[in-house]
Amino acid sequence: MTNNSQKPTFKTAVRFALRESRSALKNFKIFIASLFLGTAIIAGVGSVTANISDSIKQDGKKLLGGDVEISKIQTQFTPEQNAYFSEKGTISEIATLRSMAHVNGDSSIVDLKAVDNLYPLFGELTLQEGTYTPDMLLSRDGKAGILISNSLATRLVITVGDQLKLGTSDYQVRGIINKEPDGNNQGFQLAPGVIIGLDSLLENSLVQPGSLVRYYNRIKLYDGVELKPFWDELKEVYLENNWRLRDSSSGGAGFARFIKRMGQFMTLVGLTALLVGGVGVSNAVRSYLTGKTDTIATFKILGATGRTILITYLSQILLIAAFAIAGGLMVGAFLPLLVGEILKDSLPVDFTLSIYMKPLVLAAYYSLSVALIFTL
Repeated sequence: MTNNSQKPTFKTAVRFALRESRSALKNFKIFIASLFLGTAIIAGVGSVTANISDSIKQDGKKLLGGDVEISKIQTQFTPEQNAYFSEKGTISEIATLRSMAHVNGDSSIVDLKAVDNLYPLFGELTLQEGTYTPDMLLSRDGKAGILISNSLATRLVITVGDQLKLGTSDYQVRGIINKEPDGNNQGFQLAPGVIIGLDSLLENSLVQPGSLVRYYNRIKLYDGVELKPFWDELKEVYLENNWRLRDSSSGGAGFARFIKRMGQFMTLVGLTALLVGGVGVSNAVRSYLTGKTDTIATFKILGATGRTILITYLSQILLIAAFAIAGGLMVGAFLPLLVGEILKDSLPVDFTLSIYMKPLVLAAYYSLSVALIFTL
């Protein structure tokens, strides 16, 4: 008996809610705008963050520069060690240090990277003009080649063909770097970057006893060589060495942490917008229901129960909220398409441009919760 009486009450309340919703939208402009904006921010930031994080995982080899990276400070790897590594895969040797670049009396600190002929093993080093080839770093007319970042070119007012000095050697600018595939591998860079040949670094006076130079061996494993067995064997054979070992799963780890923290901050901004908008939600509902006093009284006279009236107006408001939230979710879901086009030349990874359900569900949950709490 109880169930039969409840069903008609609920159906009737929902039917009344649908009828009144047609004319109620104009009274909920702030309500709709608040939920739409908050939902769009949370869903959009979550979708962009998920896309970038997934892209980082997929491009781990490119960001690291190899399947495996082994590095140590001040001394190069021995021929015996390189022979052992070469049994497992193709080796690319790299060295990094900080130095000073001098041009016509002007100077600038630089993050220097010295590379061999096999760099990069994964990805592509792109220049603002032309295509990178290893012979661009070779010596011509007594001057080795150097690639410089755009920030250094702007700071020292130099361009392709000009000369600069590092240590005791003169270098000729052969290109301006557009994007390095492993540009985020060394973490935060205080100074603009330059790239020279590894041979020219060893012939320079920059490497002295005690120099803070770090040497890297990046390995592209041969087909059939599994990463985990090689990883375990490497740790066992060279356990006593104070080396830093990384595999492709840690490629772009610093950049991934930055993206995660930025995503958390922007999600907090979206939640703040939702909570501030919740005040507008509460005021909009209160004002709307105050104007419905006569209608509610009529319902009561005609025999409607308090439960029927509650369901009628709560359903109506939640229906409008669902409309606003759905609009915000659509904007948030497709925001990576827009952001991907804007940031594709700035990010070290390629956007996957996929729709991820987790940030959308989370945004819908937050928005619906705020709407329900402030409505009640």
